[in-house]
Amino acid sequence: MDCKEFQHVMPDLIAGRVTPKMREQCLAHLERCADCQDELEIQYITITSLQHIQQDDDFDDDYRRAYKEFIKGLRNEIEQYHVTVRRRRIAFPLIFLVILLLTGIAPVQKTDPDAMKTTGLVFTENDFEMKFRFRSAGYYGYEMQISPEEVQEYLKFLSGFKR
Repeated sequence: MDCKEFQHVMPDLIAGRVTPKMREQCLAHLERCADCQDELEIQYITITSLQHIQQDDDFDDDYRRAYKEFIKGLRNEIEQYHVTVRRRRIAFPLIFLVILLLTGIAPVQKTDPDAMKTTGLVFTENDFEMKFRFRSAGYYGYEMQISPEEVQEYLKFLSGFKR
């Protein structure tokens, strides 16, 4: 950031209307440029003093201390921003990994058709460990084999209920 760009952003910086990245760039420029430090201090004191006068507030006339607190607050905000970004960079992949593990999404599934017909058990193999998933019979396209006698027996069972 150059001095001209900083001069343009300065009122928004004082009002707190700049992004954290822009704040960081402004503070980096302030560390290199004594002229802009003086200009920011003058504008900060002028703007905050006028705001206090317009609001008819009692204000502290230790302007240098107020300005130093303003700069310290900007640094703290930037620090908080970096902490938040680091947490997000760590948290989102971890959340994704936990969801992946809890749901048992696996790149390869091996099923035993005979086991599916009798128990509804599906063996899921992935890079982490062997996991078991319980499924209803016929879930993966395997048809249940039902004899006509079993159908007749089931119909008799149902006819025993009164409507």
